[in-house]
Amino acid sequence: METSPRARIATDLDAAFDLPERFDANPEMVELYSTVVSNLRSEARGIPMNTVQTLLLERIAFYYVSLKMAERDGELTPTQLKDLTKFWLDMTVEFNKQLAAGHEKLREALLMQISEMVMEKLSFIPDRDTKTQLVLALKEGFAEMGL
Repeated sequence: METSPRARIATDLDAAFDLPERFDANPEMVELYSTVVSNLRSEARGIPMNTVQTLLLERIAFYYVSLKMAERDGELTPTQLKDLTKFWLDMTVEFNKQLAAGHEKLREALLMQISEMVMEKLSFIPDRDTKTQLVLALKEGFAEMGL
């Protein structure tokens, strides 16, 4: 069953990453936008992103290139530039908070998997005393790491 273009756009967030036509005359700004989006996506790789977080990523890139283009073309007063830069930085602060929280969750999950795997593989040690000593040392070490 084929969906209409309207239904595709309603379910495909990639459509949110299309720049307005006014950017067509500025290929360097289109390239900058693509680079910023690519870098932000790379920095968020592995972190589950909900719709709002994905759209925030797009807004950060869009407002950055819009700001850069207006700045380059002399369309902003120093006060406007300051206000828009602050607005953009506020968005990046929120995005960075989300990245930090996501990276911490990924780190904790990975460390937990590693500790479980190590403890499981200890069963291959035939010497009971060595195994007991190693289990105690590993438990202490994992506890020190907060696991």
